[in-house]
Amino acid sequence: MSKLIIHPLGGLGEIGSNATIIETSNYNVVIDFGMLFPKDRFFEINYLSINPEVLNLDKPFILFITHGHEDHIGAISQLIKFYKPEKVYASNFTKNLIHHKLKQYNQSIKIETYTEDSVLAVDDIELNPVHVTHSIPETFGVIISHKTTETNILFISDFKFDLNPLYEKPFNYQKIQNIFKGSKKNIAMLDSTNILNPGKTLSESALSSDLEKIISQERRKFFTLFSSNVYRLKNILELSKKHNQKVVLIGRSIHKYLNIAEESKLLKLKDYPIREIEEVKNIESDNLVFILTGCQGEFKGATRRIVNGDHKQIKLKQGDLYIFSSKVIPGNEKEVYDLYNKLSEQNVEIISHREAKVHASGHPGREDLKELINLINPTHYIPIHGESYFLEKHSLWIKETFPDIDCIKLHNHDSLNAITLKAEQNRKPDDGLLLIQANNEPIEKAAISKRRKIAQNGACFISISSIDDISISLIGLPDSLDDELKRIERLIVQVLSDSKVKDYSEEIRIKIRQFFKSKLDYRPITYVHLHKD
Repeated sequence: MSKLIIHPLGGLGEIGSNATIIETSNYNVVIDFGMLFPKDRFFEINYLSINPEVLNLDKPFILFITHGHEDHIGAISQLIKFYKPEKVYASNFTKNLIHHKLKQYNQSIKIETYTEDSVLAVDDIELNPVHVTHSIPETFGVIISHKTTETNILFISDFKFDLNPLYEKPFNYQKIQNIFKGSKKNIAMLDSTNILNPGKTLSESALSSDLEKIISQERRKFFTLFSSNVYRLKNILELSKKHNQKVVLIGRSIHKYLNIAEESKLLKLKDYPIREIEEVKNIESDNLVFILTGCQGEFKGATRRIVNGDHKQIKLKQGDLYIFSSKVIPGNEKEVYDLYNKLSEQNVEIISHREAKVHASGHPGREDLKELINLINPTHYIPIHGESYFLEKHSLWIKETFPDIDCIKLHNHDSLNAITLKAEQNRKPDDGLLLIQANNEPIEKAAISKRRKIAQNGACFISISSIDDISISLIGLPDSLDDELKRIERLIVQVLSDSKVKDYSEEIRIKIRQFFKSKLDYRPITYVHLHKD
């Protein structure tokens, strides 16, 4: 009997860790395997990853990558530690991004390039890539076609419905129409990111006029944006060239994405007036355009360094123009508005999407979704790519706007039999996420919990060689406690002198924590190391 099961693993309940399994009788197709950025920005956690051990990939599988954003490719390095895909498919640009990323971790994997004309046969299904528009080049959806049951699954997690893009082809809805035509069951799984936006998303081409007005001004211009938005970068480079502006790139990720774009033949950097900062004779010149990382106020981003006055060569001055060619990601408001405040204090003019058309989202508003749905006419619909609230709003909107379409709600770890349309809930209290450190290695949640406790309450380390050789170190505690070290030592000696104590280390730990509680009204983490002869 034919089998076609949809298993969402990530991205349905949060924005990030996107991964979906399409299970057939003899194969699994894994669509994307991305990272989730941590809510806490402390304790050196780089990202979160679905734990590959919970996947139960007991059949041969292929990995199909839709595009190169980190929430879709960022955890591939974790996946291939556990499982070896039979094949990996990606577009040319995305393939180069993945190779670059894996090379950092001394990993490699063979990737086959697909194009819009590819038809990929896997078991009893076909994968048909569909070119869509987004905020990174070569973004694709995919139609999974099961010929025997005349069932199609359209999967597009990230897209904007742009029919007039700047440097790429328009969204190819005609291909969806052609494949959907005549099939009994057409299931659309579409992006929920901007479902709260009732209108349409701006086309990238709509920004050119305002960007040109800004770049043509005789003053220093500082642009900060997401480095992956290669076509926005290309637009700024083209306009800078047109108006005889020299361009300085600051930030490793800007260089990375542009170099990979050149490797992928999306542009030629030699065509643009790009200068290394050391080559600029007059850093105060009004015909300079700086393109910077750090649009979300990231601690290590170039924007924060420049705004804080920590950059060696660049100092802001009155009359400079700072353009935030991006929107604030929810959760980053404090960091970004801190930048706004500091720029205002230095009499630097700020332009954001509120003042001019300098940013266009990569996701569809409701009017975009309505236009697309009317064009492709699915029989069934599954909201994807969004937090639980967005998924719920998306589902309600579909039911109100398209009552004839059967809307099915899924979350991570649920499953849907695409042939019988029977859904099963399998919500897991433990989401099975790995915490990945900066060295790309996992760390246990218990260890992070200890880091958090030390960060909140400080720590006391006690090393005892003998009753006459006691060492005490206080970390993250008030300096006033230095005057109490002798008293702490006397408490330790008192415990050591009691022959009735069964566990000296634990008894000392309890006594010292009680002492700190009386002094501080909280108990620091206390470690006692008792040297044995």
